[in-house]
Amino acid sequence: MGVLKQLSNDLKTKIVHRHGLGEGYRKLSQRFQLSVSTVRNIVRKWKTTGTVQVKARSGRPRKISNKQKRRMLRTVRVNPQTSTKDLQHDLAADGYKRHLPTTSNTHTPNSTMVKTKELSEDTRNRIVDLHQAGKTESAIGKQLDVKKSTVGAIIRKWKTYKTTTNLPRSGAPRKISARGVKMITRTVRKNPRTTRGDLVNDLQEAGTNVTIATISNTLRRQGLRSCSARRVPLLKPVHIQARLKFC
Repeated sequence: MGVLKQLSNDLKTKIVHRHGLGEGYRKLSQRFQLSVSTVRNIVRKWKTTGTVQVKARSGRPRKISNKQKRRMLRTVRVNPQTSTKDLQHDLAADGYKRHLPTTSNTHTPNSTMVKTKELSEDTRNRIVDLHQAGKTESAIGKQLDVKKSTVGAIIRKWKTYKTTTNLPRSGAPRKISARGVKMITRTVRKNPRTTRGDLVNDLQEAGTNVTIATISNTLRRQGLRSCSARRVPLLKPVHIQARLKFC
């Protein structure tokens, strides 16, 4: 939900002036087309502080300007593979030094930034070897160009499980294979009137049993959404007679 536009000081002053002349909150709200609560808050603030000016708000100011934020979002939308480190370098080129959490917190829910690439098993094993050699996490991170937190996580994992390979992740695996996803996506794009039941039957013939809900979730991840076909009106007797006369 976006932030509402602030009222001008002139409008607030007019509200306070009219209230001083005896007009009530409801009449003022109708006159200036504002809610009663907004008018009441303005008058209460004037009575308490003696001013309608907006006071300095708490919290630190934004380090990244709106122009830079728009440019960052545009960069990520054009190339979803862009990492926070790349954005940090772009800002540094303009003379702004920002750390990674700042660029990460700038993204909105609509911006689709992909997960960063996992480290190879050789790199993880090398981190463990350097740790056993007596090097600190900071020194290992600088040598291999890896964040200190990542180095620490790999070392803790090795100490706990005695391995650096990926452990089984939580959650059920995908029921539809990548090949099956391509097949149903191609079918829907070729014939948009294909129903989810038809896709269930197609996958069942290929040896994959899924539900309609699974089909819906898979198509939604591919950017395809369901819709209802437009109803075509039936022919009326007038249309039939006109067609017969034309023939």
